[in-house]
Amino acid sequence: VERLIADPSAHVRRECAIALRFADAARAAPVWARLAQRHEAGDRWSLEALGIGAALNEDACFAALTEFVAGYLIAPNGRELIWRSRAAAALPYKGSLIADPGTTTPERLRLFRSLDFHRGQDEAKRAMLLTLLVGEQSDPIIAQEAAKRLGGQIDGVAAQSAIEAMLDASQDDQAFIQLVAQLGRTDRHPRVVDIAIAHGGDSIGASAVRSLVRTDVALLRATLGGETGRAQGLAGALGASGDGQSIALLQETVRDLDRPVEVRAAAVRALALSQEGARALLALGREGALGADLKAVASRAFTAIPWRELRNQAGDVFPAPAGMGGQLPPISELVAQAGDGTRGKIVHDGLCIACHVVGGQGMDFGPALNGIGLKLGKDALCEAILFPDAGIAHGFTTTELTLKDGAIVVGIVVSDTAANVSLKTAGGIVTPYAQADVAQRRELATSQMPTGLQAGMSRQDLVDLVEYLATLRAP
Repeated sequence: VERLIADPSAHVRRECAIALRFADAARAAPVWARLAQRHEAGDRWSLEALGIGAALNEDACFAALTEFVAGYLIAPNGRELIWRSRAAAALPYKGSLIADPGTTTPERLRLFRSLDFHRGQDEAKRAMLLTLLVGEQSDPIIAQEAAKRLGGQIDGVAAQSAIEAMLDASQDDQAFIQLVAQLGRTDRHPRVVDIAIAHGGDSIGASAVRSLVRTDVALLRATLGGETGRAQGLAGALGASGDGQSIALLQETVRDLDRPVEVRAAAVRALALSQEGARALLALGREGALGADLKAVASRAFTAIPWRELRNQAGDVFPAPAGMGGQLPPISELVAQAGDGTRGKIVHDGLCIACHVVGGQGMDFGPALNGIGLKLGKDALCEAILFPDAGIAHGFTTTELTLKDGAIVVGIVVSDTAANVSLKTAGGIVTPYAQADVAQRRELATSQMPTGLQAGMSRQDLVDLVEYLATLRAP
């Protein structure tokens, strides 16, 4: 191996690095350091080969690197070797790179993640993280990531002061939610509620609610019973969360006749955002917990849910109001009828925006509708609304997961790795599921866009909606 250190072939040098894995540390470490010196920044295969070669002698190899080629470590290729090393002596170097104002945020995050692979070095890691937490910081992500990894192991006046300052200054809502949960800071729960209300039915709103249903149901219940606008916003976040406790809180709200009708209506709409919530809403309808006004709200909400069986059941419990639905003429007659795009936008904003984005507005769940008027004629637009299963856009196939605990979840796969599969569900909520928890997975022939949307609108509403969609010609 020593004779091949200067070989011009990167492939040969990679094989040499791997060959050192089981060699005696005293002899292998200097050879490994000289091979590492020839690593070129960006060569991931070289980096991995060097990592494999040093795996059983991490400390000796890193010591040799710092002894023989110390100045090399400040170069881009040296920085990559610091990131890859699991040696205890690499921790101070990682801390220096993280704190360096010249380090980019993506590189900082990679360096922080690399700390998770340092096994059996907890005290050294903790000391480094505390130093980062209380030191001068060029990037707020430094304090956030350090605090996240320290968890409840934060002591000392300086560290506590740094935590308070970081939480006060945090502009990243998702990071704030995670930190409050990890640090057990119940005193910061009111802001988490504010975040849930501000984000409503999106992923961050759902995340905020999930962090609170486990620790502070009383605060959620009090907010639902408070000011009407805040209660409505929180109801949307609870619906997006879709967990059992959130559904129970929404059911309580619907049943409570002393709550403002606007809040109870928001709870009805929120229940329809998840499959289990929709089942609960049907049960409420069957037990007579909804008056005529809320039945109309539920009827419209059920026209937009993607679970066909539940939509069919809802037809008996929440019949469509008079004047909605009815037998439609052939598509050729519909497209020949005069439409009003201005009224069509009103229909769109009350229905389609729940799943589609136009001009940056709406929910990122189904395909964006920007430029749809250039892609499809009015007849094709009509067909897409009336028969969504007939042509499912690429990348929007419906996937059903049956989990080992018996739960069934349906959505669109947005990430699929060896460890997790992430589904985007109605409301644009992305939830990861461990592959080990999935008992069965299958792709469905049905679209997530529900069949029967026309049941919630008049014939003229449909014509107006098509007219509006046909005007969306900007990409």
